[in-house]
Amino acid sequence: MLSFAGLASAQIPTSGNVFFGYSYENTSSSTLGFANSTRANLNGWEASVEGKVFPLLGFVAGVAGHYGTQNYDFNLGGNNTPVSVNGHEITAMFGP
Repeated sequence: MLSFAGLASAQIPTSGNVFFGYSYENTSSSTLGFANSTRANLNGWEASVEGKVFPLLGFVAGVAGHYGTQNYDFNLGGNNTPVSVNGHEITAMFGP
């Protein structure tokens, strides 16, 4: 293990990192009052940036957005009424 320590330290970037990519999220929703409810599939993106302040201390910030549509059959008085819900979720994180 000690022989790989030098190789591992060579992989640490000196200035930081930037990331951008595709993201998929599968969510479950409450089925209270809904018939034929399925899991929602959300497609989205993620982005993050990392900056080094000192060799062992840096800061990172990340943002993600997910978007999708969920279809329900709402049971209203014994009749199923189709309902379509558009949703989006945006999250942001940051820290040392």
